[in-house]
Amino acid sequence: TTLGVQVIAIGNLTVGGTGKTPVVEKFARELRDAGRNVAILSRGYRSKPPPLHKSLIDRLLFRRESTPPRVVSDGESHTPLLDSHIAGDEPWMLAKNLPGCAVVVDRNRVKAGRYAIKELGADVLLLDDGLQYLILKHRHDVVLVDRTAPFGTGMLYVRKSKIPALWSLMASEEQNSANIRKFEEIGTHPSANALAINEALDFHEGIGAERK
Repeated sequence: TTLGVQVIAIGNLTVGGTGKTPVVEKFARELRDAGRNVAILSRGYRSKPPPLHKSLIDRLLFRRESTPPRVVSDGESHTPLLDSHIAGDEPWMLAKNLPGCAVVVDRNRVKAGRYAIKELGADVLLLDDGLQYLILKHRHDVVLVDRTAPFGTGMLYVRKSKIPALWSLMASEEQNSANIRKFEEIGTHPSANALAINEALDFHEGIGAERK
């Protein structure tokens, strides 16, 4: 999807902090000072979700696309329009630190972008942690890396819901190809290689043994 304005996505390739939000703030400030109308689009990580009954009604009545996003800053107010509990910590901080820049929260960043352009007059959209959001076409991608571990530590990232199923495997004394296949079948990242598997097993072996 293209929205007819410049879209800059800022993100990383590894799990963990690489300073995405401060870089978004730097970009937004420079663009604002250059005379651009900037809107920051955020997913709103850890923001308070809408009431369950409202979400269900919106879904049943196919209103999810028409429900406006949360506007943390409209670009004109000098203080955030929502508190951090509703907006999420990072969008609230960006709105507080960047008077003159709009901050909009919605999981659907195409919808948020359209709103920012139409209602808030944005001519540049910054996607905070938006590198993997490919539904909205990016004009530029800014990829951040941790210089101490540019492409990760070799450890596996396991979804929280999968952890209980991995305890017995993590306590296993035999770290062979069968373990690798079992890791992949249970649902870890499909690009993991043998080295990363073994390092993850070594790291978690003590914890797994205690749990077992």
